[in-house]
Amino acid sequence: MDGKPGTETLERVADGAIAAAAAAAIGQGDVWRVFEPLPTSNPACCCCAQPVVRVVMPVTDSEREPTDLLLCGHHFRVSRAALAAAGAVVFDAGDVLVRLPA
Repeated sequence: MDGKPGTETLERVADGAIAAAAAAAIGQGDVWRVFEPLPTSNPACCCCAQPVVRVVMPVTDSEREPTDLLLCGHHFRVSRAALAAAGAVVFDAGDVLVRLPA
């Protein structure tokens, strides 16, 4: 993403008010959130990278139980819209809910 190092674990802050306040506080116009790796020895479900989020996919007609996915920063970032459309719930390493785009 724009050639910035380490962007595989970064997320652009989506909320304009939060981004503006954070940018003013740190004197930058481009605000990024760093995702810490999850405390697990398991690799991400999507690749061999360290997972940074736990995604809970909802129950569907074909899946009677919720499904947990461990995603790396890159695959989480490129999948955000699809995860939101599917009704997924995402948690970071501190089990804090991560907002998805509306």
